[in-house]
Amino acid sequence: MEIFTDHKVEWIIGLPCAFVPGLLGYLIKKTVNIPNITIPFWLLCVLIALIPTYFAVKSYSSKTIDIANKSYGVERVIIDGKHFSNCTFDGTELVFTGKRTFGLSHNKFTAIRFKVEGDAALALNAMIAMYADEAFRPFIEVTFDNIKKEGLEKSAKKK
Repeated sequence: MEIFTDHKVEWIIGLPCAFVPGLLGYLIKKTVNIPNITIPFWLLCVLIALIPTYFAVKSYSSKTIDIANKSYGVERVIIDGKHFSNCTFDGTELVFTGKRTFGLSHNKFTAIRFKVEGDAALALNAMIAMYADEAFRPFIEVTFDNIKKEGLEKSAKKK
């Protein structure tokens, strides 16, 4: 139920947007002779309106939350969808689930643990399985080389 609690604004905007076309469709049907279809016309309008509503909620929910100058102790912190800057992590378990990207800049780390769960763990396990097969090993090696190269380029740009 995280989607309801973390994205209240999107739901407040999205739900009325879903019902306005249905209401308009109902009013149009009352004023114009439209042939009957197997589902009520207002329901068809609502279903059609749910498509852009879904994409609106998805785009608003992909925004990264900025967190600055905060200290974390021995606790579990989900880092998906957050950008941490000038934070202190002391004995903290950083958890990445792969639902959204994250950012870390100018932080202090002491005895942290990094854990991968959910979709990110599935991707990592797939790469491990591919690396175990000699036929796929060169592709994974190239992927690691690209990760190293892009990481070093980003590091050089920050300096």
